[in-house]
Amino acid sequence: MKIALGIMFPADLTKRAGGLKNVSANLVTGFMRRTELEVHIVDCNRDVARDTLEAIGNVAVHRLAAPRVRVLPNLLASVCKAQREFRRIQPDVVNAHTDHYATAALLAGIPTVYTIHGVARQEARLYRRTWFDRLRYNLAVLYDAYATPRADLVVAISPYVVQQYGNRVDRRWRSVDVPVADEFFSIPDRTVPGRIFCAGTIDERKNGLGLLRALARVREQAPEAHLHFGGRVATPEYFARMQAFVAEQGLAEHVIFQGLLNSGQLLDAYGECAVLALTSHQETTPAVIIEAAAAHKPSVAMLVGGVEELLEDGRTGYIVPMDDEEAFAERTVRLLRDAGLRREMGARARAKVEERFRIDRVVDRYLDVYREAIEARASKGRAR
Repeated sequence: MKIALGIMFPADLTKRAGGLKNVSANLVTGFMRRTELEVHIVDCNRDVARDTLEAIGNVAVHRLAAPRVRVLPNLLASVCKAQREFRRIQPDVVNAHTDHYATAALLAGIPTVYTIHGVARQEARLYRRTWFDRLRYNLAVLYDAYATPRADLVVAISPYVVQQYGNRVDRRWRSVDVPVADEFFSIPDRTVPGRIFCAGTIDERKNGLGLLRALARVREQAPEAHLHFGGRVATPEYFARMQAFVAEQGLAEHVIFQGLLNSGQLLDAYGECAVLALTSHQETTPAVIIEAAAAHKPSVAMLVGGVEELLEDGRTGYIVPMDDEEAFAERTVRLLRDAGLRREMGARARAKVEERFRIDRVVDRYLDVYREAIEARASKGRAR
């Protein structure tokens, strides 16, 4: 089978940027084990100066250059470039992991599986700080509206996605979990007392300011508490506000911004944390909760998106209402102070994710979906 993935792909597989880049790295790891497959990654990327082609085992990575300085969002040009590349590759099926790659694959006339990782209309409501943000996310809504009813099959990574699409869901929809790298299941426990870890980009959506405010409350009862952020700065203005809050509250010795972590550093961060914290304002299936669970670590998360599908409140971690920083702090203190409770919750969390999110299981499921999409397109052709 010849497969093309339209997805963001990391420039360096030893560094984990989170989100779709993690998904693509993990899927590639699984596909590389299936030597009978021919796999192509198509990624329009403003971090490359010219189009490049790189071979990683049986996987060909097509990085298509996109302008770094933009008058209009790269989403516009990327559809045209990706469409041409899909036509040139001529795969049996395209698995598009964003709305604009799904649009490009459909325009190229190739059987298309559209995997929905984020709800476009929800993200469009959040990112409205500049006219450029508004244009970019409104374009995503339009592409999603085009691709969803036309894709041969649509993949939801969470029941939350299905819920959000409501009456747009039909018989073409399938469920496939996000893959988690094998190494997360073998992280040694080196818990540092009081260590809270937050993994993800620093921007408005992740609500780092809310977590910092909760930390100030936590330290009133647990002075040993300290917070490590692991992730790149996506919005410098928001990061400056976080830094100002840290300085104003005298938290400089208790908050570490680690930046983008490589794979080894990320594994160490999970091994050393006592609790994973998630205060996002929008998520679909936050992989950080799954990764922490694989490492036997409980999470404290605000009720957002598909969090309830990953956490059992009071059993594998705690879920608190959106923006309830007082409740978030109280649950975090409870876990920091009770090592036995942390171990019990961590063990239950690990058992919950052990089989469901393993790479090989997810790849098997995707291959079934690809075969179904290819046959569905062929059946339509025969019916004509």
